[in-house]
Amino acid sequence: MIPNIGFPELILILVIIVVILGPGRLPELGKAIGKMVRAYRKEANDGLPPPVSRRERRRLERERAKPHPVSETTAGAAPPPGAEPAVKDPGRRGLFTAVFKVFQLLFKIWRWKRRLP
Repeated sequence: MIPNIGFPELILILVIIVVILGPGRLPELGKAIGKMVRAYRKEANDGLPPPVSRRERRRLERERAKPHPVSETTAGAAPPPGAEPAVKDPGRRGLFTAVFKVFQLLFKIWRWKRRLP
């Protein structure tokens, strides 16, 4: 179990890394860590279906609840356009979601500060 690491501990860890590796090798270390994280995300999401938003999940549940008559024209048709994911890379989808959540938080703070006297 990892103990709670505060800001002073992080500074100490970074100083030790700079002393051991030197400032010239830090970009290489960052690049290697980035490649490792990308490879891990790719392998972790390999074979999994793409994430579905709550709105899309509700829409799919409503469509499943409705009885659809099967006709000859729709039996061999392509899937509906809504079935395709908007963002094909799940890692990018997570990034977009995180950025969106940050903007939501900033907007809420801005609205809250406007109400202060």
